[in-house]
Amino acid sequence: MKTNISSRFAIDLDTVYVMKSDINYTHIHFKDGKKMLSSYTIAKVFATLPKTGFVRISRQIVVNRDAIYKFEECNKLGQIELNDGSIFKVSRRRVDSLRAFLEI
Repeated sequence: MKTNISSRFAIDLDTVYVMKSDINYTHIHFKDGKKMLSSYTIAKVFATLPKTGFVRISRQIVVNRDAIYKFEECNKLGQIELNDGSIFKVSRRRVDSLRAFLEI
């Protein structure tokens, strides 16, 4: 499935690994190690994504469901480990929605 991430580019969503915000830009990291910079905010990019394939774990990070290796929760705090070994903290306000997302 493809989606527009800027006025010029469309990307294949199956190749996206993680997205990170940078003020008014979004850094898109692909599974093959390539990176791309979108001129759209992460909120605008996230709004175009299918809700069953991607989850927003904080204000700055959107993760592909297929990239999540492990989710750990302790005292309302959470963190996820991705398939490549990178670890991201989950916002305490998004822990419940992430748990529900992963149970789908």
